[in-house]
Amino acid sequence: QKGCDSFMQRATQRGLRVRTTSQVGVSDLIVAGPQNSRPVRLICSESPRISLRKEWAEPANLICAYVWLLPARTRVFLMSYHEVANVLGEKALASSSFSDNGYYTTVCTPSRQQAMERFEDRWEIFGS
Repeated sequence: QKGCDSFMQRATQRGLRVRTTSQVGVSDLIVAGPQNSRPVRLICSESPRISLRKEWAEPANLICAYVWLLPARTRVFLMSYHEVANVLGEKALASSSFSDNGYYTTVCTPSRQQAMERFEDRWEIFGS
């Protein structure tokens, strides 16, 4: 709940409208900017983690919002499915966890954290 609250607060501070979704299983929230609205899947953790599920490939405009509730500060990364897949890399996507179970999660190494930095606080993805 704390991760969801942090995300909603940051989004509304940027003038975005946030509402819960009626599409159970597709996304957690709908975030609307000036030009469009997009479904958002919240992935919250108390450490730098990155996860991906095959089912998140649809809808194509879904945003994966990683909310890291770290002791020093909360960080929010806004990424498309393909951007997450690129950060994870081919080895992760070829793992039995992902290929057989449709899910992969891992602690972010420093190099993955660096690869994610350009997606931090990328609120303009909502057309703001």
